[in-house]
This record gives sequence, structure tokens and C-alpha cells, in this order.
Amino acid sequence: MSSFLYWFIRIVSSLGGLGIIIYYVLLYFTDNKVDAAPYAPLGVALAALVIFNTTVAGTIKKRNENLFIKFEVLIYSILGFLLINLNGGYESPLFFLTYFGIVFAFFYSIQLGIVIAAMIALYIIYQQFLDTNGNFAQASIVLIVYQLGGIMLASAIAAYYSKLLKSTATEKSQMQGMVKKLTADKSKDDAILSSMADGVYVVDSERKIVIFNEAAEELTGWKSADACGLFCGNVMKLKDDQDLSVCEKSCPMLVTWSSGENVVRNDMCFVNKFKKAIQISGSYMPIKDNSGEVNGGLCVFRDITEQHALERQKEEFVSTASHEMRTPLTALEGYIDLAKGPTAQIDPKTREFLEKAYAQVRQMSHLMQDLLNVSRIEDNKLELRKASFEIADLIKSVIEIMKPKADEKKLKLTFNESNINFGGKKAIGVSTKVAADIDKIREVLNNLIENATKYTREGSIQVSVTYDHDFATVCVADTGIGISEDDQKHLFQKFYQVADYETREVGGTGLGLYITRSLIELNGGKIWIESKKGAGSKFLFTLPRSID
Repeated sequence: MSSFLYWFIRIVSSLGGLGIIIYYVLLYFTDNKVDAAPYAPLGVALAALVIFNTTVAGTIKKRNENLFIKFEVLIYSILGFLLINLNGGYESPLFFLTYFGIVFAFFYSIQLGIVIAAMIALYIIYQQFLDTNGNFAQASIVLIVYQLGGIMLASAIAAYYSKLLKSTATEKSQMQGMVKKLTADKSKDDAILSSMADGVYVVDSERKIVIFNEAAEELTGWKSADACGLFCGNVMKLKDDQDLSVCEKSCPMLVTWSSGENVVRNDMCFVNKFKKAIQISGSYMPIKDNSGEVNGGLCVFRDITEQHALERQKEEFVSTASHEMRTPLTALEGYIDLAKGPTAQIDPKTREFLEKAYAQVRQMSHLMQDLLNVSRIEDNKLELRKASFEIADLIKSVIEIMKPKADEKKLKLTFNESNINFGGKKAIGVSTKVAADIDKIREVLNNLIENATKYTREGSIQVSVTYDHDFATVCVADTGIGISEDDQKHLFQKFYQVADYETREVGGTGLGLYITRSLIELNGGKIWIESKKGAGSKFLFTLPRSID
């Protein structure tokens, strides 16, 4: 209830009640023929109305607004009865006003409407009882039935529309609340998008842009109003490192829709409206509806042009330095090997020093070779000479070379080959060859078995291979120190090393597993790890089977 309506009711009720009381008092004193008895109840009701509105109404309204309104309606209803009674009762021409009272009461509260309707019905029956001295004639009964029927009909109609109006009002209120919430959420989302330093755009199921934030405008040169509604490929025009169209060849938005997983690409660039080439890193994710169906996508991208340039300079420096250092390291390794040879006339202490120097030079040579391999991999200059060969024969030859190192640590190094299996059934007479670069796979096996040997203090190392319809799966399992779940997430990243006192004793460059993963992927396979800290590790990789 508004403040104006509240004070209007109180003031009008108080002044109106006082006015009517004064009118009847003056009428009584100026006209001796007027009988005051019938007007006494009306005066009492008016006095109650005035007293209520001038005293306790404010307190009741503060505590319970509904109770205040109910008191007002009840007092006005009593006044209405008394006025109608003074003007002929239920036969009064003013009696039709009671129906309006019923409707008004029901519109405010069904309970209040029932009370008012019951009061009117009891009033009619009571008046008929008084008028007939308790002997209800047929005409009186018919009149009562008609009156009560009218009251019941008015009550039913008023109750129905009251419920309907309240339901509509509730829905309207809920709708307004939802609109306010959505408006607030949209304002919040707009503020977040506007304040983000990264470019953000959202597309619908047809890959048409529907949201384009300010950072995206600055990076691309497109205004949001112009970009929205356009196919994202016409705005971004992304290309990969080989200058091929990403949108036509391998659109990351389509990839994330088909896989249902986030996709991150760091090899994309585009030319903005200012004719400036920008290298970007983009993260793509699907947008799904309540049923889980993809109905759009989100891309967050950032400018990595300077970062990319610095990385290229670093890679070029590493590549150049590795090439320049490789020759002197090879010569130094040869001279030390010659100096400590079996025919060399040197004392044991000098031989010990030369052995240590030779080990350090070989470690440096391996590091330089790893750096060169990383440089070739990242420049896509690593040459593959794929051929069809027996993976089991390669594993056996590598184990034969690595066995002396395992024997030094008293580790049992074995190989286990299973039969080829299609859907749980053995396939006899089927080729077990794989299609890959044999030298690169030998390097992978050397690295994995060498790591297993270094990080296993006691127990065994078992290499196994299994086959299915499309792939051969090689597993290198050890009983070593194991790897935690957190470290497993980063294990195949460049320069990543497990920060553990047990691994510090062994050392390493953090490049071996990165190169291993790259070589496997270049040969069409994948690699992963299954391990638990303190319970050993399993490195598994797949290679495509040969169709020969």
C-alpha cells in the first residue's frame, strides 16, 4: 500500500465519520421528532472508525499492513449494514451495494470475502426471522433463497476472479523479478566482458557472432555492431603457421563442438582491419542448452605476437648454439675417449678424472642433440622415413643394448609379446608389423627404458606389446618410485622435471619425454602414463599397424 493511499484512508475515514456523527447529533437536537435509538449503533460504529484511524491504525499498519486493511474493511462493512438497515434492510434500494462489498472483500482476501458474505446471509435470515416472528412463509423462504443464491453466485464469481487476478499479479511480479535479475545479470556480464583484456566472442549454432567485446574490437578493428551477425570466419580469417585457412581446414570451434571439450590453439594468426598481422592464442569451448545439446560456442583469444617473436628468437638462438657447440663437443668426446683408452699410459687417479670428464661431455652432447631435436620438431623440419617393420624385433634389439645397464643395478629387464587380438579372438597368420620411422621409435624405446632404469632402485622392468585391429600398443612398466597425479599432468611438457628429492639425484634436462611424445604423435600414435606415487609407472604408446 502506498503512503498516499494509507493517509487518504485514515483522513477521509476520520473526517467522514466525524461529519456524519455531527450531522446526526445536530439533527437530533434540532428536530425533536427524530428517534435517536436506531442511529445509536451507527454512531458507535462511526466512533469506532474515527478512534481506530486516529489512534491505533498507524501502529497496526507498521506491524501488519494486511491486518490494517482488514480492520478498515470490517468496520466499513458494519457501517454499510447499519446504513442499509436504517433505510429498509434487505428490501432497501441500497441493498445491492452489499454485492459490491462482497466482490471488493473477495478481491482483497478470500477469507475476508467469506466473512462478509456470511454476515450478509445471516443478516438476511435474521431480518426475515424478525419480520415473520419466526414463522417463515413460502414467500419469505423464496426471498431468502433468492438473496442467498445471489450472495453465493457473487461470492463464487468474486472468488474465482480474485484467485485469477492474484495469480496473474504473482506471475507478473515473478516476471518483473526475472526481468530485473536478467537485466542485472546482463549488466554484470557486459561489465565483465568490457573489462576483460582478452578478446571474447560468442557464436551461435551457425557460427555467426552474437557477442563481440571491446578487447576483440581493439584487436580486430571490427566494431561489435558490424561483427555481430557475420560468420566468424569472415571477421577473424584465421591462418595457421603454414599460412593455411584455419576456418576451412580445421576450425577449432567445430572441433570443440564435435569433441565436447575445450580446445586451445597457439598457432593461429590473422590480419586485422589495420593491415597488422597478429599472432593469437585462442581457447574455444562449447555452449550447451539445458538438454546438453550444443547451441553455440565461446572463444577467448589474446595477442601473443611479441611473445611469439621472443620464442622464435630464443629457438633460433638455441638451434644456432646447439649446432655451433655440437662440433667441438664431438671432438672433445673423441679426444677424451682416446686419452683414456686401454693403451693409454695413465695412473688410476687420472683415469678416474677422465672418466668423469667423458661422462659430462657425453651428457652435454645428449643435451645439444635434444635441443636440436626440439628445434627441428617445432620448426616442422624433422624428417620421417616411415617403413613397415616388426615392433617386437625392434624392442628385442633395444633391450639387448639396454640390458647391461639394468644388470648393473640388478634389475630384471624382460619382454613379453601377446598375440594379435580382434574383439577378444586370436587372429592367426595376421601381420604384426607397424608403420613408422624405425629410428625415431628406437629413440623412444631407448628413452623410456633408460628412464625406467634410472628411476627404479630394485625390482624389474617389463616391456610388452599388444595388438588390436588398428594399433600396436607398447607398454614399458617398472617398479620404480612412481609419479604423482599432479606431475603426470605436466610430464610431457618441455623442460618439465618432477620436483622430488629422489629425481634430483638422477638429474636430467626435462626434454626427453617432450621429444618422445612428439615423435610418437608424428608417427600417428599417442602416449600416456599410468602411475601412482611409490607404486611404479607404466608408459604406454600406440603405433598404427601396417596395412602390408
